[in-house]
Amino acid sequence: MTYVQIADLLNAISERFDWENIMQGDNIFGLKQGKQSIPLEPGGQFELSGAPLETLHQTCAEVNSHIYQVKVVAKEMGIGFIGIGFEPKMERNDIPIMPKGRYEIMRNYLISAR
Repeated sequence: MTYVQIADLLNAISERFDWENIMQGDNIFGLKQGKQSIPLEPGGQFELSGAPLETLHQTCAEVNSHIYQVKVVAKEMGIGFIGIGFEPKMERNDIPIMPKGRYEIMRNYLISAR
């Protein structure tokens, strides 16, 4: 997915389920709601950073709510998800870097450190 598609997805989740946008300039880089957040990572991945909760049942409910919200909006946009830690169809150098200042710095540093 491109950054624009990811931004559209995050904005739609925000609007539909009352999340607050996390912005850098004009760019959205995540969502927050109470003590939970959905940060956008350098390669476009995002995940739920859950709130500190007291029971496993509360954690399960929070995760299930997150998955429901993402799937509902994504389905309307024709987007599907797979729960893995890396893009299975691209080489590392082909993964687009999200337009956040520190991510470009990180990429340049890591490439030069090889």
